[in-house]
Amino acid sequence: MKRIFTITVGLFLAISTFAQFSVTRADGTEYKDGDVFTFNEVGTEKGELKFIITNSTTDNIFLQLEVVDIKNADGSNAQICCFGQCFPSINKGRIFPSESTAQRIGASEKLEDGHLVNKETTPQNGAESIEYILRIYQVTDEGKPLDGGKSITFTYKYKPTASAINDLANAKYNVYPTLSNGDVVVTSESNNVTVQLFNVMGQPVKTFVVNKGQTALDLSALNEQLYFVVMRNANNKIINKTKIMIKK
Repeated sequence: MKRIFTITVGLFLAISTFAQFSVTRADGTEYKDGDVFTFNEVGTEKGELKFIITNSTTDNIFLQLEVVDIKNADGSNAQICCFGQCFPSINKGRIFPSESTAQRIGASEKLEDGHLVNKETTPQNGAESIEYILRIYQVTDEGKPLDGGKSITFTYKYKPTASAINDLANAKYNVYPTLSNGDVVVTSESNNVTVQLFNVMGQPVKTFVVNKGQTALDLSALNEQLYFVVMRNANNKIINKTKIMIKK
């Protein structure tokens, strides 16, 4: 009996060590690792991506935010606010608060100041889009890597030719843009949602299962044509119907 108690205590301490956090939008939708958020406008009104960080445990945790990569821009026209500070520009590899310090978040504390704004209107090198790839991750109180700590990576994508902006994702269930070269985003407010694509003959060509939040889908392998998209919930009830055009 004593041995079992010792193992239980050890397990509890291990779980406490790797306290968790969440990153959400203003409406409470949780970010998933790998999410892509697409905008077709710049500035604070239409081109702002907000992120709220919440410590979901009763322990203190320590975080850093890293600019993993910047594609087709230099970061001089991108503003980021996080951990109570705002910076007028960013660059690839930069870490906030710094490489040697970490942001402490108290038990159940919520940081609501996080956002990224792109003001660059023209992608470099003749590219179609600009991407800012960010990562929020757990570290020790000294800013050192924490083995087994949680990490969330997400992408802010500015594409001036996109037919819809990320704000449309505030709809409960949505697929956008409706004119795409193969990259689309599905928004869902529940788990286990089936997304099925049909060609103009009514034949199924692709099926995906998505969970709550935003999910990026790669449809670049499909032929250029019109497709019908049907979303069904876990009870197989149709919750959204739309059309998308793949044009490369």
